[in-house]
Amino acid sequence: MKKTLIAVAALSTTLVGASSALAGMPPMAMGHEAHAVAAASPRLSVQLHKAVVRVAIHNFAFQPARLKVSRGTRVVWVNRDGDPHTVSTSAKRRAGGWASQALDTGNSYAHVMSRAGSFSYICTIHPFMHGTVVVGS
Repeated sequence: MKKTLIAVAALSTTLVGASSALAGMPPMAMGHEAHAVAAASPRLSVQLHKAVVRVAIHNFAFQPARLKVSRGTRVVWVNRDGDPHTVSTSAKRRAGGWASQALDTGNSYAHVMSRAGSFSYICTIHPFMHGTVVVGS
């Protein structure tokens, strides 16, 4: 039990130190993976009863990364990065999934959320980039 508590305390100290170090680094000093972890927000953005909701692709992260919308909402992803990105689910289109082409800077992709459920998606070019859209009934 004592060894477990010491290990947890050491891990907590390491994680706090790492997050503090990342927060103080300029964006260009971090790798894409580290920057995506630092920029991603774990909060759920609730945007119910809106016709259109936008998701920015910025700093190698989807912002917001977690989104809840009503059925029939049109979600628009806009690439604000200098690198191309995609927006793709693993679900087949007939099951409510979607897949974009590579989006260059300033390009966008839209999908109408017609089915209820939780849809995880990634950038297939940068698979460390994750997002989720929860569609209410």
